[in-house]
Formats: sequence, structure tokens, C-alpha cells
Amino acid sequence: MIYTREAEVLGMLNDKLGPSQKRDPSFSRANQAPMHLIKDLNPYQNKWTICARVTQKSAIKTWSKPNSQSRLFSVNLLDDSSEIRATVFTQQVDMFYPILEVSKVYYVSNAQVKMARQQFSNLSNQYELTFDAGTVVEQCADPTGVPQDYFDFISISSLTRFQKGSVDI
Repeated sequence: MIYTREAEVLGMLNDKLGPSQKRDPSFSRANQAPMHLIKDLNPYQNKWTICARVTQKSAIKTWSKPNSQSRLFSVNLLDDSSEIRATVFTQQVDMFYPILEVSKVYYVSNAQVKMARQQFSNLSNQYELTFDAGTVVEQCADPTGVPQDYFDFISISSLTRFQKGSVDI
């Protein structure tokens, strides 16, 4: 629970922020960054937090190079504005893989926002997240308002622009 004076200050701050930047009083991280929608993220922002549902989680993939061995997994994160892919590499795999569960809602902050590598993603977002040692993930106490699914409807005539197998009908 947040101290009463802190909750009061948070309430006054929320009154001055836009709807996509409001802070959730149940979010317990001491140094909160402003809340943003996924569609508003870009590589030029330093301080942001999103509240998103995990819609997909891959298995851990391992690959070897002559000098090292690496691992990764990815998750798709959804809010009411868009969906974004997040990838977790090497040391952070052990930290985040057991925490992130499909259908649960989390606050995520301090991940790197990069241009998306479309060959590894089935999402249309131009950016993707990379979790690093500074990334903070906390489960959301009140997941109401975060949708279960995201649909991007298109006309049948525009299907020719997409690769075979990349669109659900």
C-alpha cells in the first residue's frame, strides 16, 4: 500500500498528466516513470512504463558460437493501443522466463526500444523491446482494462501485400 501523502501527491500528478501518462497507485516501484501506451514508445524515450498483457511466450532457444553459448526467448506484450515484441537474452533469461506468464498483466520499464527486426516478428510494430539488466517487470495488481487480444483488420483486396501464412483469415 502507498503511504497516504504519497497517494495524494500521485493523485495530483495524475490530474496534470495526459491519459497515456497517468501513474497507477498500485504500482509499487519507488521511482515510477510515466505510464505510456505501447504505440507511443520510441527509441528516443528514456523513462517510460507500460502496462501490458503477455499474449505469447516462446520457448528458450539456445545457440552456440565458437567462443560462447547464448540463449533467448521472446514475449508479445499487448495494451489497448498496440502489441510489441520483447526479447530477452543470455543472463536475463533465468531472471525473466519464470516470471512472465501468458495472459498475465505486467508493468514493464527500462527496456531498450529498438527498430524491429521484422524477420523475427509476426507483429506490425516498427519497434521492439530488449530486456537488459536494468529492466524492471512487476505483475499488475489490477489487470482490468488491458485487452486479451488485438486485431488489425484489413480489406480482402489488400491481402496480396502479405506473405503466405503471415495473415489469419
